[in-house]
Amino acid sequence: MVLQSKKEVFEKLTKEIGSSPHLVFTEYQGLTVLETEELRKHLRSLNSKYQIPKNKILSLVFKSNKLEQLAQGLAGPMGLVFIKNDDPVQALKKLLQFSKDHNKFKLKSGYMFGKLLSLPEMTRVANLPSKEILIGQSIIMMKMPFIRLMNAMKSSQGNLVCVLQQIKNKKEKAQ
Repeated sequence: MVLQSKKEVFEKLTKEIGSSPHLVFTEYQGLTVLETEELRKHLRSLNSKYQIPKNKILSLVFKSNKLEQLAQGLAGPMGLVFIKNDDPVQALKKLLQFSKDHNKFKLKSGYMFGKLLSLPEMTRVANLPSKEILIGQSIIMMKMPFIRLMNAMKSSQGNLVCVLQQIKNKKEKAQ
């Protein structure tokens, strides 16, 4: 019976890791059940999930998914955040805010973009604008040379018209 439930947990974790491109490891010791549920609620709204799996089973899951480097860092009580969307920024911001509000909750490390990240690296990622804003900024940057060219052309035409108007006015005064 125990073996069967461990297999189910193993399969669920394997499925979660397979469907989550980003993972965050946390230290949760000392959080109340209410605080943990509050965190889960916030993360659910961001298409993320918070679980507290056993390290041994999690280690086996990582090894079976060819993520051995993640299995090496498992020590002590640890929670795991599964970020299921491609843009981890909002979830990271929420996790950092939650860790500021709750001293007993700490971020340890993360696995994002196929790379193991430390806490300072995750903080830098969290400080990035959202994916939509970055795309918008990129589009504006690509359009800027054309906008500048059009403004320069308009400016030249406008200056030419002004110069011609002044010449016309001088000739009219001279007559």
